[in-house]
Amino acid sequence: MEMKKTRLVYIDIAKGIGILLVLLGHLLNNGHWLKSVIYTFHMPLFFIVSGMVLRPQPVIKKIRNRITDVLVPYFIWALIFSGFSFKKLMYIGYGTIAGLLKAGSSGVLWFLVCMFFASIFSQIIVTYTEKKKHRSFVLAAFMVITLVISMAMSFFHYKIMIHGATLGYPWSMDIVFLAMSFMIFGRLAVDMKQMIPEELKWYHLLIFVALAAISLVGIMHKAEPGYPQMATGRVGNYIVFFVVACAVVTGVIGISRFLEKTGPLSALLVWLGQNSMGIFLIHRTLRSTLQGYYNAYPSIWLFIILFVVFVVYSSIVTIIINKLCPYLFRSEERRVG
Repeated sequence: MEMKKTRLVYIDIAKGIGILLVLLGHLLNNGHWLKSVIYTFHMPLFFIVSGMVLRPQPVIKKIRNRITDVLVPYFIWALIFSGFSFKKLMYIGYGTIAGLLKAGSSGVLWFLVCMFFASIFSQIIVTYTEKKKHRSFVLAAFMVITLVISMAMSFFHYKIMIHGATLGYPWSMDIVFLAMSFMIFGRLAVDMKQMIPEELKWYHLLIFVALAAISLVGIMHKAEPGYPQMATGRVGNYIVFFVVACAVVTGVIGISRFLEKTGPLSALLVWLGQNSMGIFLIHRTLRSTLQGYYNAYPSIWLFIILFVVFVVYSSIVTIIINKLCPYLFRSEERRVG
């Protein structure tokens, strides 16, 4: 018998917060301290919350769903941004940020390829460990193993060259293992419910402030781009990156539970979370223009206005495309049984 599925509102809220951070991070210039802080946890947030909704199910069903929800939109949008040629299709099929940029497409699409493989591999682990006697221990072991594998693979990332171009591992496999460690952490967080309280108390807010403060460690272990960049594996110390991201995301999810009861703000964040994929794909079309305005007329007030424009524009275009071509934005899992 199929289990009844219910929507986890706080997951949508967390994703809403996450997509706002994505837009904010992409609007800030490289080297800005706030960009370094945001990049320590904003992409891990999406993998962690995706791990939180993982439940045992047939792997074939998972693969089929992920092909339609993630892989098909990946190729469609990659070709929309790049234009078609067999050479470009080859680079897009390679599935890394370097390959996408080589094809003249959008580098942000690396996330979809990574999510596709990480969610399938994590699904296998979650399904396999469902009836294990010491389930949490086994999951924790897999979490550590995938993190270590990613660390080991990172040493050779920039030595993999094709036709003179450094493209990294096919389908960003080193980053896939890093993403898996975050997804398994998310699944563990659900098993260990005390990690994320259902009702937020005043002392939980203090804990969150402390967790947010340690994200400043990101500035101290930032990599070559001037900030931790998960897309390329340039995150500095992998262990520090993992611990900081998990700690801060745990706080964000706690805040998301609290925001469930805030009425209009909750509704706005839920909508942003439910439409995060569309906003994620669309926002890059205005990013360079807004950055150009800010660089020409640097002002905190102008930046705030540009950020609001960024969010509103991405949301409106997402609504229009959802009406005209809903298959271009497939919804990610937000329900659990």
